[in-house]
Parts: sequence; C-alpha cells; structure tokens
Amino acid sequence: MKSIKERSVSNEEMGMFWRETELSWWWYRAPIETQALMIEAFDEVMGDLPAVEECRVWLLKQKQTQDGRPQATADAVYSLLLRGKDILSSEALCK
Repeated sequence: MKSIKERSVSNEEMGMFWRETELSWWWYRAPIETQALMIEAFDEVMGDLPAVEECRVWLLKQKQTQDGRPQATADAVYSLLLRGKDILSSEALCK
C-alpha cells in the first residue's frame, strides 16, 4: 500500500489518483472501479483517512463529469457512502 500511495498523483482540485490506470474491457481495470477499490484498501488495510478523503475527491469529480456504466456507479456510491467522513450527515438545506 505504501508503494501504491507513492505512485499516486495528488493535488487540491482533483484529490489523489493514479495516471497509470489502464483502460480495458474488464470492469476491474476501469478507472472508477479501481479508485473505489483503492478507497476500500486505504480504509481497511492502512486506516489512512486522509488518503481515503483525497481519493473520494477524485471519484466525485469523475462521477460529476461522466455518465458511466452501472457497475462503476454502484462501486462509486458504495465507496463514497461507506468510507471516510459521513457525507449524508449534513443538516444544511439544498438551495
């Protein structure tokens, strides 16, 4: 996990992500599914909440701009809701 984190790219706007992701027909090689898996790994294996939050930023940005496949959407929702800070706990009203 330390090596994987060292090979990541991180910036404030996009969060943490990996440029070397390979586009493929296989769902487990797709960027969004890979990112969801990375979030789960950083949470369960390392307990690294700052890395989880940075990975979630990239995932949110991708889902804002891409329609994507149902598998990618399900993995993204799973990772966003079950890992890191509780993003549904806000009491603020939407405008």
